[in-house]
Amino acid sequence: MLDDAAAHAANQNENPDTAKTDPRRLIGAVDLRELFGGVSEMTIARWLRDDRLDFPKPIRIATRRYWYRAEVIRWIDARPREGEPENQNEN
Repeated sequence: MLDDAAAHAANQNENPDTAKTDPRRLIGAVDLRELFGGVSEMTIARWLRDDRLDFPKPIRIATRRYWYRAEVIRWIDARPREGEPENQNEN
């Protein structure tokens, strides 16, 4: 519970203009799943195990997992759109 309270307090002091663009911003597992439309915890676990996907690895703080939001967004942006060749977005 203290983790949730601390996170809520930190969110109250964020600048709304930079909160979502800060490359150091961390998101927890619930927010990560919501970012993908409410996928299950099992789906996230599968993505993490599949080396071909190269899904961003979380960092651990105590027993909780957090992802850098910017890394997740870059990963999403690198995915090919339906009907595009696999390497279309690679540089």
